[in-house]
Amino acid sequence: MSRTALAALAAMSVVGLACSSSPRTSEIPPPRIDVLEPQEGSVLTSPTLVLSGRIDTPGAPLASAEYQVQGGDWAPLAVDEQGNFSATVAAPRAAGMMLSLKVRAANLAEKRSEKSVEVLVQNAGPTLEISSPVDGAILGPSAVDTVTFTGTSVDRVTQAPATITLDFHDGVGPRPLDNSAAGFSITVPLAEEDFVAHDVTLVATDARGNSTTATLRVYVDRVAPTLSVTAPAEGQKFARADFAQSDDLTGQFTAADGDPSPTVELDVGNGWQPVTGNGFVVPTSPTDDGVIYTLQLRATDRAGNITSVVRSFAVDRVAPVAAIDRAPGSRRHPPSVMVTI
Repeated sequence: MSRTALAALAAMSVVGLACSSSPRTSEIPPPRIDVLEPQEGSVLTSPTLVLSGRIDTPGAPLASAEYQVQGGDWAPLAVDEQGNFSATVAAPRAAGMMLSLKVRAANLAEKRSEKSVEVLVQNAGPTLEISSPVDGAILGPSAVDTVTFTGTSVDRVTQAPATITLDFHDGVGPRPLDNSAAGFSITVPLAEEDFVAHDVTLVATDARGNSTTATLRVYVDRVAPTLSVTAPAEGQKFARADFAQSDDLTGQFTAADGDPSPTVELDVGNGWQPVTGNGFVVPTSPTDDGVIYTLQLRATDRAGNITSVVRSFAVDRVAPVAAIDRAPGSRRHPPSVMVTI
């Protein structure tokens, strides 16, 4: 027999031996999956969980491994050389929800297997409702030196009152609140501020460490607007010549406040009337003969702080009246002049 024929025979023998020592594909079992964490029916009280376990693949190497949370998309699962796997999974916030976790694996023989566990999710933070003040509240006026926060907060599972802190962001830091089944209440002192925003943060925590945060913005305004009348001057006198164009007297003022929306009003004896811009008008009469006008201007911010200015001025638009009174038939009595003003 030639060397070529012997070599071919030897090669066939090796292949046959190798084939006879490998199991048939039909005999290769699917991967075996063991989920060690979490255990079936366990209670989850945190926002995340660790999914860990082992995958054994006798007869054929591992081809792929994936996990799924609550019927969502399958995600790749890293498995080490010894078949161990571990993944940190974000859990939904819930109180009393059953969460389904699945692990599936396939080997190179295209054999597949799947394992599932369910856990009870109790990781939702406490309820937290703020009754007062409302978001956007303006706290004032100057006589108001405190604000009281009220509301309710309980454990979603046990209904026990939660532990609460409040940070008014006034430099003091978080303050503990007294909380009970009837609700919580805390009184915070107010600084003398001119429409200053405070972003208030409340944090409620249950016995398992789950927390809920609520925020609202309030404005502290305990400072009244500034208000100054620049015209007319106090005690100023106006004559007929000052009204050549109109019977109205035009006044000017300046107003400023931390509140961007203060209101200015004018009263000249006929009730408060709103004023826009930086001027106002006071009607006078051509018959005013030494009439004293008193006007009052006030600026009010939305917290109720008020500044008022009172200003008086005189209007004399009537010329003096002159008359000559001559005593008849008497040289000894010269004529007299009577001037009426």
